[in-house]
Amino acid sequence: MKPNLFFYMIQKIMNCSTIIQYEEFNNYFNIHFQVINKPDILENTWYIYHFLRNLYYRLEISKHTQLSQVKYSSLHDVLSNLFYSDLIKDECIRIIGKTNRAIMSFSRLIHIYKLKSPPKIDMDLNMKPINIHCKKSIILRENNNNFMFTLSDLLNIINTSLSNCSHFFVCSKFPKNPYTNIPFSISNMYNIYYKLKQTDLPFSCLFHQFYKSHFDIETFKINNEILIREEAFNQFIKFGLALDQEKKIRFMLKSNQWTKSWSIDKDFPQEQLIDIFKPLLKLYLDVEYGSKDCEKYYLYKKKLSIYLTKMYDFNKLFGRKIINVKNRSVSYNSKHLTFKELEKTYMNLVKDNNLISYQNDININIIDIFQLFNNSEMNFWELSLIDTHQPGNENSHDNSLDVSLPDEQHGEVNAELELNAELEPNAEIESESESESESESEQDITDNA
Repeated sequence: MKPNLFFYMIQKIMNCSTIIQYEEFNNYFNIHFQVINKPDILENTWYIYHFLRNLYYRLEISKHTQLSQVKYSSLHDVLSNLFYSDLIKDECIRIIGKTNRAIMSFSRLIHIYKLKSPPKIDMDLNMKPINIHCKKSIILRENNNNFMFTLSDLLNIINTSLSNCSHFFVCSKFPKNPYTNIPFSISNMYNIYYKLKQTDLPFSCLFHQFYKSHFDIETFKINNEILIREEAFNQFIKFGLALDQEKKIRFMLKSNQWTKSWSIDKDFPQEQLIDIFKPLLKLYLDVEYGSKDCEKYYLYKKKLSIYLTKMYDFNKLFGRKIINVKNRSVSYNSKHLTFKELEKTYMNLVKDNNLISYQNDININIIDIFQLFNNSEMNFWELSLIDTHQPGNENSHDNSLDVSLPDEQHGEVNAELELNAELEPNAEIESESESESESESEQDITDNA
């Protein structure tokens, strides 16, 4: 909003016969003699000129400050003035509010008129023409130009920007106009959000959280880090480069104690390797980069271990190159279990009660350790390794649990051991003195006899 328009409109609403331009407010005496001394000025309107003069000086002092920022600070000076009556303050609020309403109505009318002009871009990102009457399209005005988008394209742009991660470390970016590489305005972000709410398109959870953060990118990143990383996993699996997906899959196979013994040939077809292990890649990313403070981490870790172990048991020579000398052909050993078969095996284990969560497994064995320690005279340090293998569970390969005490308990145990070590020599001396006294008493009895 330009200051000239605001100054003109507020005087028109007051029905002033003399309109003072914005540049003329630099001279107080000019205002005094032209306006205040005239009899046609109403008694309760002179304070508006003082408000405008105060606003003028604030704008001139801070050249780069917008009118909306300075206007309400000047209004606060009027409301906090002890020499103004409540009637004057209420009248000032009414006039300024009416002026703002009139200016915003004109601004809205101008915006609607500009949107009627032909758009600069009228094709989607696939270079296909967009139907202007389609409900799933929208016209955005950016930098004095109209751009037409489909809502699906905007949703992909917004999701890609908000879920942006570098090596799965969150670094979200504010969505930008793909034609100008300039961030969308806040007003257009609201227009996109409300337009999407009116359609039947699948709504983005990230975009909704961005809306609840008032489109503040820093607040959004802090409050939704886990959700952003989850979306980054899905984006990587769906649209990631094949080379990056292959690297992650090979890292996944090397991280398992059984599949790391596979000798997958370097020339193994990339597409086939990705198709086989892509369903397991989501589990691996959640385990490797996801939050480790929730039950899902332990569940996915156990499932991934079982799936890879079953695939190894099914084909221990997976990935080997097979050379047929007679036919002079090369093939690869790619026999494997499908993801549905792995899921079916896992569900059978769950139904047979042969599988419990990794976290519960740890908690149960720790309780058993301390009960065993309290109910027996067994040395605690003999329990450093406890077998966690459960009967009937042939898929559990991590059957050892390293038991360690906190530092404070270590200190207490060491102190007790040192105290016992100091008391042992004294106990030996006492036992020797008792034995000597017994031998002397026996010798006295024999002498008396």
